[in-house]
Amino acid sequence: MRNIHIGQIIHKKFKESGLSVAEFASRINRTRGTIYDIFSRKSIDTDLLIIISDVLQYDFFQEYYQQKDHPQSPTQICHIHFNVEGITDAKLLCQYLAPCKKK
Repeated sequence: MRNIHIGQIIHKKFKESGLSVAEFASRINRTRGTIYDIFSRKSIDTDLLIIISDVLQYDFFQEYYQQKDHPQSPTQICHIHFNVEGITDAKLLCQYLAPCKKK
């Protein structure tokens, strides 16, 4: 499991938001003191995290699911690079991609 300090991440996004502590507290229906407590928390209730995500317009749950610490194996990664300039027809695009399709 990843070592995440969600309070620090929330604090960073809060600072980027430009909200005051009072405004943030009001929007999540908590006191100013609770806001500072949230910033110090290593973990947080999911219902509260949903509200904070909405107010700060950031999906904090992605912090738990990003796989930065565990790179994907080559079988999990697929990159296709092609130039689609001039391809405006879906059928033509499918024909263009057909040779790239994994067999």
